[in-house]
Parts: sequence; C-alpha cells; structure tokens
Amino acid sequence: MVCFGHFVIQSAGWRNSKNRMEKALLSFNGEMNRFAEGNQLLPPGAVVVAACSGGADSLALLDWLLSQQTKRRLHITAAHFEHGIRGEASRADAAFVHDFCVSRGVPCRIGHGDVPGYSAEKGLSMETAARELRYSFLRKVVTECFSAIKPLMTRWDTREVLLAVGHHSDDQAETVLMRILRGTGVSGLSAMRPSRVMTEWLKPGSESGTKLPVRCRLIRPLLAVSRQEIEEYCRLRKLEPRRDATNDEPDEAVRNSLRLELLPLLRSRYNLEINRALCQLAEIAADVKDCIEAVADEKAGKVLRDNQIDRTAFSVCPTAIQQEIIRRLPGMENSAYREIESIRRLIIRGESGQQLDLPGAALRLEYNEAVFVRTVDNGLVAGGKPAEKLLFNGQETAAETDFCGKMFSVTHRSISEGERSVLGASDGFVAVIDADKVKLPLRLRFRRPGDVYLLPGSGGGRKKVKDFFIDRKVPRKERDTVPILVDGDDNILWLAGFLRSGFAVIDDKTRHIIRVLLE
Repeated sequence: MVCFGHFVIQSAGWRNSKNRMEKALLSFNGEMNRFAEGNQLLPPGAVVVAACSGGADSLALLDWLLSQQTKRRLHITAAHFEHGIRGEASRADAAFVHDFCVSRGVPCRIGHGDVPGYSAEKGLSMETAARELRYSFLRKVVTECFSAIKPLMTRWDTREVLLAVGHHSDDQAETVLMRILRGTGVSGLSAMRPSRVMTEWLKPGSESGTKLPVRCRLIRPLLAVSRQEIEEYCRLRKLEPRRDATNDEPDEAVRNSLRLELLPLLRSRYNLEINRALCQLAEIAADVKDCIEAVADEKAGKVLRDNQIDRTAFSVCPTAIQQEIIRRLPGMENSAYREIESIRRLIIRGESGQQLDLPGAALRLEYNEAVFVRTVDNGLVAGGKPAEKLLFNGQETAAETDFCGKMFSVTHRSISEGERSVLGASDGFVAVIDADKVKLPLRLRFRRPGDVYLLPGSGGGRKKVKDFFIDRKVPRKERDTVPILVDGDDNILWLAGFLRSGFAVIDDKTRHIIRVLLE
C-alpha cells in the first residue's frame, strides 16, 4: 500500500508540474498574441526576417514565431550576424543558430563582419560599429526575401517585409531610465515602439546608391514580456540559448550598469514594479508624441511654407507644437532640445535682421518671417560644388570661369563717349557694369537669407530676391542654384539668367565697363 500510495503521489506531482508548465506557456502565448494583435504586428501571410543572435531573447522570439507560422501563414527567414568580436565563441554562436534553423527547417542567412576593425577605421564605439554592420547585413537579407516573394505579388499587393527583433520590456525600461538620466523630452521617453517603418532604408543607401525596393517594418513582439518570462519560456520549451558572459559583468557601458546596479537598487528600495512603471511611462509618452505630431501636421500647413515660418501664426501655437514644427525643417529632425529652443526663442522674440548660425544651417528673421536655409561646411553646396567663386579681381582685362556647370566670361575695358549708345542693354545673359561704381573683386555665389537687390530705375527701391523668384514662379529646387553676381561689398549686381539689378548701371558719365556674359 505504501508503494502504491507513493506511486500515486508521484503521478499527481508530475501532473501538477505539467499543468503548471502548460499554464505558464499559455500565459506567455496569451500575452504575446494580445500584444501582436493589439499592435497589428503579424498580419496573415507576412514575410518575416527574424534577427537571431542565439541568445535567450532572440531564440525565444524565433521559436514563438515558428509556433505561429501555420496559424498566421508566416514566411519566416532567420538572420544571424557574426560580429567577429569574441573569436571562437562568436563563430560558435553562428554555428548554433545555423544548426537550430536546420533542425526546424527554417531558411537561415549567416553574415560575418569585423566589428573591431570597422570600429577603428570609422572611429566609432564597438557598440555603434556592431549596430551599423548588423543592420547593413539585415538590410541585405530583407532585400533577398523581397526578391524571393516579388514574382508571387500582384500589382495590387501592398506587401512589406517584417524585421523582427528581440527587444523585451526590460530593455524598454532600461532605455527609458537611461534617457531620463541623460535628459530627454517626450520623444525620447516614448523609447521603443512596438513597430516602426524603416524609413531610412527607403532612401538611397551608401552601399549601392539605391533605396530598399520594398517597405520594411521593424517589429518588437517581445515588448509584451519580461526577461524573466523569456528565460522561463526557454526552460519550458527546452531551448538552450547561447550566453554572452560579458552581459553579466558591470562595465563602462551605461546599459549594463543600469541593469545590474541602478535598477535593482530602485526596485529594492523604492518601487518593486519599477520596470512596469517605466514601460507605462513610455506608452503614455508615445501617445502624447502622436498627439503632438498630429496637431503639428495640421498647424504646419498654415505656419511653414518653403522653409519659411510665419512668425505671427507660429507665436500663437503651444510651445510643444512650435518645437515640433521646427523639427520639420530640413535636417532638424533629431536636433537637441537646446538647439530647438534657441531657434524657437529667436522666432518669438527676435527682431528683423537677426540671424542664428547653426551647424550646417542658418535662420534669419525678415520682418514677419523666419527664413531657414541649409548650408554646408567648407563653403560647399550639395554635390561638392563651390558655394562661392571669384570671377574677376581687376588684375586682367579678360577672364572666364566655370561656376557649377555654367560658363562665365568677363571683359574689362575703357569706352569712349560714342560707344555708350551701342553697348546694348543688360539682360539675363549679359550684364554691363560701370567699373568705377563697384568695389572689386566680383564674385559669383548663391542666394542667402535676406538678399535684396536694387530695382532698375527705382531711385533707391529694393526688392527681396526671394520675392522675385516667387513672382517669376521659379521652382523652389532651382532657386538655390541661380548664380548671383556681387561686388566686394556684397551688393547684388545680377541674377544670372534672369535680371540685372539697378546697382552700378552705366550712364553718360561711365568711362570703364565690366561686361559679364553667361555663355
């Protein structure tokens, strides 16, 4: 009887253990499914590239995606990038992922890189270098997957490739706390979203010069669960992930210090649910950011036009909307808070004529407008062409020069009284200048904020170059490529191809001329 009773007790214990395992797996799957459905992460028939390092997070992600493969009709490819940082251990990670995928019948792409060498060559931290090379590899895998499915697509398809990565709720909490400590705004607090379109891949890339041929959306299904839940999932599913020992040691990396030192302290002394609180803060901040962007989209149409801000309309917007509108200026998307605030205060409080020089840009106030222009270091414009060039310094009687693909020729000579009447009028292709009324040298440059020219025959009337281009309906993209001829005092003499200004025109007292021809 004792033996039989012992057998019954053991059987009951086994069943209870099995029930607990099943409940734990059901709970995990339930959380993952609710999160995926709520954020529309895995539409039926999706093509998914799963980034897999071999660690617990990415292995659990790949395993869970495979469990959803039939139900959601997913087309899954695993991708592993071997960084070349930890020698044989790193190569063993790649072999482990390969073998795991072969055993599950999953297509697998393995990439290799020299992160230490790339880091030294580019002057980057190891973390940044690893990320750049890893995402460059993932970009290639996404392109390969798109090429494979393209023949199956119809003209009405709006398919995209999903890139699944293993960030979980603990990663989110660490990211939010790290940004709080460094100083951040609502955008920074929103941290990692459940999904985002890889817009940077939709632009021409540095490798091939071409953009990604399909939209890629990065998804983070594991944001629904914690590191502890993931490790428990691996145990219950009998997964044996690889472990990077460097992740368990406090070092100079801020994230490791937060994970191993600060968060445990906050949890033990201040809030047992600190991770949950930080993740909740990220969700709230993301909702607030979406609201701000929606209002800014509506206001921007009335406030921002051709990189010019209407100061009156801008001033009545709430501060957060003003900041978001400024971020819509070219190159200002990721600018620091202090830089955005400097621009905002100038627009609100500055006086006409004031200018704020920024890295690669300038903002100048013109009455009721704030004009923003992009500049490039070393006096160059896009494409490596000079933003300014010497045309004539008075030491020769004739010269010619090429300015951004346009040829200009110059002659300098004396004229007799009888020649004035036969010189011909200046126009868009010829400029005749009274040499004694200008300060040398003459230079060619592109337009700048606040440029004005003297109206011909106006007796002193002036007009903005910007308004001239608007009146003539010159396309915006062409306005910054029109050569402008100026003298040594930066007086505008000629809008080449368009108009001779009223400055230094010839009259009955002219004795010396400079004739400039746009060939």
